[in-house]
Amino acid sequence: MKNLEEKFWFWFVDNQSLLHDNIENKSSQKWIFSSLNAQLSNIDDNLTFEFSPIRENGVREFSISADGMRGSFANVRKLIALSPDLKNWKFNAFRQRVSGDNYSVNYDGYTIGYDDIFYRYSTSNGELGIELNIRNYDETGKCKMLFIFY
Repeated sequence: MKNLEEKFWFWFVDNQSLLHDNIENKSSQKWIFSSLNAQLSNIDDNLTFEFSPIRENGVREFSISADGMRGSFANVRKLIALSPDLKNWKFNAFRQRVSGDNYSVNYDGYTIGYDDIFYRYSTSNGELGIELNIRNYDETGKCKMLFIFY
């Protein structure tokens, strides 16, 4: 018996040409979006998705995200780990940063964008340490919105 993730990918493979070639087609979008939402909500109600434009090599990216809901991160990773190898598709866990994108999140009066996030890392005794720094962040900021960038 197939698990929910396998059922999703079988559905995706069966519909891959329609999804790949028609996502910009307004008359197809309603069916595509509602079908994908239904399929993903069978796995986890927090899962959402995003399509890239078709790249020069003919590949379209499909990203699955938890929409910032940390409790659903494992489901995103599990689903992508089971993704099929398809010629015209690249599958991503979580939204991918687009070069030149000025994406920002506003939450309860606090705004954060990609350019506001910095990190430092160090290695010691074979372990990795990461320090996350956020411009103008204070303890009253809303940490939950940071997961949207993850």
